[in-house]
Amino acid sequence: MNIKEWFKRYEYSSDDWKTIAGLIYDLSDNFQKSPDQLVTLIEEFTSSPLSKGFQCGSISPILSALGKDYPLVNNNTITTYDYMIKVILPGKRRKLKQKLKFYPKNRELILSLIDLLKAPGLDSIRNFDFFTYWFDKSRQSTKKKQKNLKQIDNETVEEIETPVEDIKIEEFLNNVKTRTDFNETYAFAIPRKINISSIINYCEREKWTLPRFQRYFDWNKEDVKELWESIFKNYYTGSLLLWETGGDPKFSTEAIKGVVTTNKDRNDALILDGQQRLTSIYFGVRAPQITIKGSQSFLFLYFNINSYFKGKENVIEIHTSRFSRQETIRRLIFPIYELENYSEWIQDLKDHLFSELQSNADISRENEREY
Repeated sequence: MNIKEWFKRYEYSSDDWKTIAGLIYDLSDNFQKSPDQLVTLIEEFTSSPLSKGFQCGSISPILSALGKDYPLVNNNTITTYDYMIKVILPGKRRKLKQKLKFYPKNRELILSLIDLLKAPGLDSIRNFDFFTYWFDKSRQSTKKKQKNLKQIDNETVEEIETPVEDIKIEEFLNNVKTRTDFNETYAFAIPRKINISSIINYCEREKWTLPRFQRYFDWNKEDVKELWESIFKNYYTGSLLLWETGGDPKFSTEAIKGVVTTNKDRNDALILDGQQRLTSIYFGVRAPQITIKGSQSFLFLYFNINSYFKGKENVIEIHTSRFSRQETIRRLIFPIYELENYSEWIQDLKDHLFSELQSNADISRENEREY
């Protein structure tokens, strides 16, 4: 960014910019030598008529780079601070301000908030800077998505049931190419890998919960379907950002959508980023009787085995019916809600395939005798 373009409305001349550079250098140099004199140094800087337009967002990055206990104060910081204060101390009027003369007071307020939170991982200025950047960008992204989906929010659509084709077992088996990579371990590509059963367990026992300031679950069925497509194809599905609480969350919390807690455990972490994905995983595995955005029926996810072996792009199907095990085996669609009973389902599938092949063989022999 050309800083001179940004300050164009102040009509600073080339000589003015040389003077401004000197003012910023003096402020930075003197601050590095005597950080305890910051209030006086800022007063000296802002007393110059050439300081117009230089606010916390312009100068605080320099101060933060020179002193680890001095925060960035920009739009991300101000928005996040204001939001958190409303949640933690409703009714209190504490706000950060952009004008540079308020930077020392802003710093005091931020340090006070950090001390109030006493949150592991958020106990330093540096971590708070990272958090405010992530939090504000995340909220902006949410608002943008909500705006784009406003029409969907206000409408429900009629479910169009995906047709389920009858499968000829012998033809299916003849077209299946032998795979050699079924022993690979499939897991989320995150620094600390975790399997789906653990995710379900942590969410159901409320070891992982949502802070109430989080947005609601707002994915529609296509979003959910796309995530499960990625999981089955072993694509990267993003990382989760958890705030470890040590059993003592500083915010009121709630379980992810659909969870009915039967064995509540100590809260270990708040879900800061990943609510939509975690809820979608839970939705697929547990198939709770809840509706999701844009749908007026309960939905169930299935993995189409026939489509997979035919090399089709899409292998996940969504139906409004919860089929019996016999029906899913006959149709060669694995119900994701049977994931915990995977071994049993596979054994029943094997029995079915063997029975079909045996039946076809008996029919062939009978035809031979008649011929």
